[in-house]
Amino acid sequence: MFTNIEASELSFVISFVVSLLLSFGFYLKDKNISETASFIKYFLIAIRFFSLFIILFLFFNPLFISKTEISNPPKLICLIDNSESMLLADSSISSNILNKLGRLKEIIKDKSDLEIFSFGNDLVKFDSSDFKGKTTDILDAISKLSEIQQNKNIAGLVLFTDGIITSGGLELFNPMNVPVYTIGMGDTIQIKDAIVNKVYHNDITYTGNDFPVEINCILKKMMGVKQTLKLKFEGALLLDTTFIPSNENFVFKVSKLLKANEPGVKKIEVLLENTIAEKILRNNKTHRYINVLDSKQKIAFVYDSPHPDIRALKNVFYGDISFSLEDFKFNDSCPDLSQYNAIVFIGNSNSKISARWRESCDLRGVSSLWLTGVNSSFNSKSISLNRLDNSKDEVLLNLEKGFSLFKINNELNNFLRNSPPLSIPFGKWRISNITQTLATQNIGGLATNYPLITFTSDNSVKSAYILGEGIWRWKLQEKGDLNQFDHFFKKLIQYLSVKEDKSSFRLKYDKILSSNERIIIESEYYNPSYELDNREELKLQITDSKNEVYDYEFLKVGKKYRLDLGVLDEGVYSLKAIKNVGDRTIIKKGKLIVEGKSLESINLQANYNELKKLSESSFGKFYDQNHFNLFLDDISNEENFRILTYTEFVKEQLLKNKWVLFLLITLLGVEWFVRKWEGVV
Repeated sequence: MFTNIEASELSFVISFVVSLLLSFGFYLKDKNISETASFIKYFLIAIRFFSLFIILFLFFNPLFISKTEISNPPKLICLIDNSESMLLADSSISSNILNKLGRLKEIIKDKSDLEIFSFGNDLVKFDSSDFKGKTTDILDAISKLSEIQQNKNIAGLVLFTDGIITSGGLELFNPMNVPVYTIGMGDTIQIKDAIVNKVYHNDITYTGNDFPVEINCILKKMMGVKQTLKLKFEGALLLDTTFIPSNENFVFKVSKLLKANEPGVKKIEVLLENTIAEKILRNNKTHRYINVLDSKQKIAFVYDSPHPDIRALKNVFYGDISFSLEDFKFNDSCPDLSQYNAIVFIGNSNSKISARWRESCDLRGVSSLWLTGVNSSFNSKSISLNRLDNSKDEVLLNLEKGFSLFKINNELNNFLRNSPPLSIPFGKWRISNITQTLATQNIGGLATNYPLITFTSDNSVKSAYILGEGIWRWKLQEKGDLNQFDHFFKKLIQYLSVKEDKSSFRLKYDKILSSNERIIIESEYYNPSYELDNREELKLQITDSKNEVYDYEFLKVGKKYRLDLGVLDEGVYSLKAIKNVGDRTIIKKGKLIVEGKSLESINLQANYNELKKLSESSFGKFYDQNHFNLFLDDISNEENFRILTYTEFVKEQLLKNKWVLFLLITLLGVEWFVRKWEGVV
């Protein structure tokens, strides 16, 4: 370690000369020490000189510089795929991985440290793997690893995985910029497998309605083997059909209308049976749930004249018996809007006429969606438009991070990001009481913070605004049977239709989730003054289908409560939040449904192609697990295991160093002691 002090020569000279003059001047004029021995007198002058020099020199703010040589030893990182597909394909995977890690540690023990992580639902330090992860997102795992390993001397990354990617990007890249050695686990040979791939149905329906269920099955290496598909609704067998696959990668689809007779959360079961002794049976069945409500949702459409956007939006709800639609013109008399779940306004030719519709929504507490159009007039306390001219812009969507009013899955996210532009009038919008913005405007390739799709709330009345027009282009461009356009607008209307909970004690969570999704529950308590208050503890009891009870305690976040349950197994759970307020006990109950969407069990054929690309692009190498010895030979001869050294310079004010203060106090103390000893104090 090397240290130095940085200051100007002038500051040193001034401090030296002034300190010298003051020291000699003080003691030569002090008649009290005239009888003192000469060596003591000069000793006192020296001490006074150094004390004054330090004080004066510090006024020039000199810098203290330290230089340190730091050694950074090499480190090899191992990343273990902890997802279900690894265990389903190889029941001995745990011992297999541990054996390989032990051999790797032995080979590199004299060359490098070995640090091991596993990834499935999360990236964690490796202790032991249970292989229960519900997803495989290799890209996300490497990205997180690059963040926590910054400025480390990483010699390479060893990735143990079967390459079956069920989440995130399929095109892998290496943000760590180190060689990646991929060890291909699993088996690339396709096994005989009958799979219930997907079950499509509405999230909600209404009592007395028939709702469609579509089942998609994939039969691999099952040509000529008779299959039996069964569908149960609330335990009753409603479909029992047989079929014979005609090829080795056969897709079978079937639809069935089910009737919802009673309200509540109802269970849908699908089972695929055959006479083959399959290696994997868990993907032969699946469970889904549907929420049956008491009544239909009524939606009113209000507009001036026909428009392609109106037709596109109405088509979302046509044929869906869960919704009832009615049409009005802005000039029509305003009906009792309390009978509607949501109002959809399209365009607005006269702000005075539209004001009575807006006032009626506010009075009745009815939420609304407004597609503003490009020829509209807005001038109210809620929304106004200051037109700069009569032109219009073609605007793309920039999706905002952190949007949480309803879930945007990957498919919907991609659909919105790639949607055609909307036409919006050229001017300045003012929108009051914005709660969240889903998308901002991208004008001519320039991202802005101007809202494009935004949500507001005023006295518990929710509103959504899509500025401009042209959503019909989104529907026109949509390819295949993804139905993301319909999915988006049904989610939007469903959000607007749900009445806000005005009770003093509230639980907020998604009622239906997949078994690979983290469960986050938030809670709010309002005291009699309607202020958020979380001074008391909040506890949660969860009861599963086996009547086993689990106790949790919420964390206090700001003035609210938050609880992260992680992932739960498939099933229906009863929730009971318990809060003591003074001598009262308040209880809030709810239901939570976890669907068993096991993406990891759908495909168990190892995929090595992307792993090979990842290794080649990073100057690493791919190895089949059966050639692990070859990997050990190569890694033992690797030249990247070098100790890196670098110099670290640290500059700080000399005044901040404690030793300067200690030195100054010591000098002044010694001077005082000597003067006291000589009797001149």
